[in-house]
Amino acid sequence: MIQTTTNGHNLILIQNKDELYDIIDKNDHKSISINVETTGFDYIKDYTVGVSVGIERVDNSIDSYYIPLRHKNYGANIDTEPVFTFLQHLIDNERILFFNRVFSFFFLEKEGIKCALNKTHDVQIMLYLATSKSCPSRNEYARLFIPNVDIFDLDFSKQNFSEYNPENAYIFSAQKAVINILLGAYVWEKYEMIHNIYLLDNKSNEVVRWFCKNSEMCVDYDYIKSQYEKVNFEIENIKSQI
Repeated sequence: MIQTTTNGHNLILIQNKDELYDIIDKNDHKSISINVETTGFDYIKDYTVGVSVGIERVDNSIDSYYIPLRHKNYGANIDTEPVFTFLQHLIDNERILFFNRVFSFFFLEKEGIKCALNKTHDVQIMLYLATSKSCPSRNEYARLFIPNVDIFDLDFSKQNFSEYNPENAYIFSAQKAVINILLGAYVWEKYEMIHNIYLLDNKSNEVVRWFCKNSEMCVDYDYIKSQYEKVNFEIENIKSQI
């Protein structure tokens, strides 16, 4: 186990199964956050590299554990089976905070984990409802809303997280889970006007997601192309008149 403490919260790299089981055995928590690291953004061809689980304790401190699964040239990757079983247990029994939940769900479901929206929450959606900014950035609002927060950044020349050594990169991922918890608590307390609409939005997302997963969707690509060409034609007309 490798550990760093920042802003009073512990960022921890799990290096063997015994350390993983230590997390599972601890039940003294107020809230839980999950962050998923991947080889890229395409859930069809890319896959999960590691997972961070942030656990807010009853004393308001947060322990955030990064669990490496498929890092290249790293000898301490954890077997995926107990990890995914643990994540399934959390999703089935706890209320979990994500940031961009749909992205995480795509990759978790690819691993065989069954995800239900109504037992999870998306801090990014909360921020959108509170600020009206499309696709709000986690780090941007962490700097705005969380006093004296230290943000760890990586050299993003590598889009594939498996190419990073987790003994250095664990801090980056584990901190995301911490920020999910802190941002979620801040937005929920500060912006009371989003409470009702967020709960409705959460249920609506579940209905749409269920429909999409259980229905065949037909796309008329010829129609889409014709509309695209029509819009482009109108844009060119406008340009010529300016």
